[in-house]
Amino acid sequence: MEIPNKPNTVKSTDSIKFSDEEMLELSSIRTSYEKITLGLGQCQIQKREIESNESKILAQLKKTEEQEDEFLKQILTKYGEGTVNQDTGVFTPKSA
Repeated sequence: MEIPNKPNTVKSTDSIKFSDEEMLELSSIRTSYEKITLGLGQCQIQKREIESNESKILAQLKKTEEQEDEFLKQILTKYGEGTVNQDTGVFTPKSA
């Protein structure tokens, strides 16, 4: 970590040891960055899992829609146009 040279700062060419307080703060900052990096990595893994699950669910949706279309074609061929009460299973033909 490079420290920019600002006015009113130490300009010695000798190395200077940070105080314990400064080292604690530096350590805290580094730890925060490590936690952030870990958190972002975990989010990316979860995102991939969600995308994978979404793809599977969308494939199931497509299959179900295709199944519904085929069923409706069969019903239309067998009974003609009308409505069905899904709770009772009673089909009512459409009035001409």
